[in-house]
Amino acid sequence: MTDKYKELWNKVLSRLEDKIKKSELTQLKVCVLEEDNGKFYITASNKFAKDTAKELQELVLSALKEENFAANIKIRMQAIESPKQAEIDFENNKDSAKKIEEDGKKYDYKLNEDYVFDTFIIGQSNQEAFYAVQAVIGVNDATGKKMFEQGFNPLLIYGGIGLGKSHLMHAAGHALIANGHKKVVYVTAEDFTNDYINAIKNASIQEFNNTYRNADALLIDDVQFLGRTDKSQEVFFHIFNTLHTKKVPIIFTSDRFPEEIEGLQDRLKSRFGWGLKVSVNTPEFETRAAIIQDKAERLDFEISKETVQFIAKHITSNVRDLEGALKQIYIASKFRNKAATPQLAAEILKDTMSAQDKKLSMDNICSVIMQHFSVSKEELTSKSKTNEINEPRQIAMHLIRKLTNRPYKEIGAFFNRDHSTVMNACDKIGQRLEQDENFNELYKRLESTIGR
Repeated sequence: MTDKYKELWNKVLSRLEDKIKKSELTQLKVCVLEEDNGKFYITASNKFAKDTAKELQELVLSALKEENFAANIKIRMQAIESPKQAEIDFENNKDSAKKIEEDGKKYDYKLNEDYVFDTFIIGQSNQEAFYAVQAVIGVNDATGKKMFEQGFNPLLIYGGIGLGKSHLMHAAGHALIANGHKKVVYVTAEDFTNDYINAIKNASIQEFNNTYRNADALLIDDVQFLGRTDKSQEVFFHIFNTLHTKKVPIIFTSDRFPEEIEGLQDRLKSRFGWGLKVSVNTPEFETRAAIIQDKAERLDFEISKETVQFIAKHITSNVRDLEGALKQIYIASKFRNKAATPQLAAEILKDTMSAQDKKLSMDNICSVIMQHFSVSKEELTSKSKTNEINEPRQIAMHLIRKLTNRPYKEIGAFFNRDHSTVMNACDKIGQRLEQDENFNELYKRLESTIGR
């Protein structure tokens, strides 16, 4: 999408902001307006976004006319390329690996071939992380180094289990390889520790150091597990310093904020804070629906919009659980030779939904809040209006509403309040999330903890 059409599309979205639902606006935000061989298209990255664009077509065309743009426009669905992303041919990664092997230097990337930017479903919960990762690893820069050289190193992607952190890291790894980083080393924190232990046992420390210190990029998954052993942290500390000095891209994923990693040395916590930290959050309904639709299409599985919405409504935890739920329904549908209806989904997923309800109970959500703010349940549900009690209470109300969609009246009864108090609390927290970046980070960390 050229800057000209990007600006036009943003103006259209601004015009529609007060005319359509927030969920519909979210889907339009992952569409682009573009020209292709003299024809104009609204291109959606997934079926759910395409359906939304079709339903709102008249409003969109009207907004375009108000911007003095009246060309014929069609709506289509295909992978949306980020600026200059077309220049990165991920299929060539395999050829690149072969050439390296022919030179007598074989590097096992260990990257998941399915985890590329094109297969990542973008939504309100993850779009900031998606575009930040692309920018930092240099998708828009031929060298793939520029943002790292400007100080955005290391890059830490954090969030709860199954929300897409590893997908983004692997996608970044593929892009780095395509941009000329031949020695992209990907390991989990556990693998790193095991590599070090084996190097000591086999007297191959020099080989271990060569692998890590001479990397063109270092990607470590689940870095929170580094906190288990002091010796591994010491070794990693020196490797980190070597790579950082050479401006080698370093990317981590973690299920929590660095400051919350138990056992992690202060000097490593400090270094993790040198670069950029981005979070992926629990997907909202529209993104969950888009993910289900995308996974179903990859399985060549015909599933109705009603069933997609049923799954998206009832499986709210993470992407991994959504995919697992879809596979359960897929197998049941094929085995029983039945259509994938909401009724079949309800039958197959009853145990999954029950387990999730327990995990996302109001008691469990409040326990996370209580532990963080050092308050008791009695204090949260008391009549106290002191800020020390009122702030965690309001955050708990907002998280319960967001993660469970329970009625305001039910949430109010839990806290010995009426529904209007809960609505007011949710409004206040919503405003703070928009205005206070530090508070936003705190909220995301609490939500991530609930998701673990």
